[in-house]
Amino acid sequence: MANLVLCFLLFNVCWTLTAAFANTEGKAEIIVEQAHVPRETGLFAGSRDSYVRVYVDGSYIGKTRVIDDTHTPVWNERFDSGYIKKSSKIRFSLWDKDYLESDDFMGSMTVTPQEVLRDNMNATSHVRHFPHGFVQFKLTWFPCPNDVCFEK
Repeated sequence: MANLVLCFLLFNVCWTLTAAFANTEGKAEIIVEQAHVPRETGLFAGSRDSYVRVYVDGSYIGKTRVIDDTHTPVWNERFDSGYIKKSSKIRFSLWDKDYLESDDFMGSMTVTPQEVLRDNMNATSHVRHFPHGFVQFKLTWFPCPNDVCFEK
């Protein structure tokens, strides 16, 4: 009888842990914290007027404000993903605002909530590099109970 109770308890614990990690749907809170951007070169080189555009699975969800005249902008701006999957691609695209011409693309990087959770880094700061710079962000994952987010 004791073995039966132990097996039941172990099964219950295992099932609970499996269920917690099996949730593939949820919401992500994304905070774009800061960046380091490459210096401009050329005849009219100057400081950057930087901002970040945020996309989820190719859909634009927002952008940070423009921080003028710095190579190390700090935003600490929050974005909500809406309901997404753990495998959804979150892309950070770094831009230099040009007031007389089109904005200049400086680099981008992509991450999935699954990568963040796999690395046991939920709700902690991450740095992702691109050529000559980086973007620092925080991603917090809020799983849907029993994957009911997408049900109508």
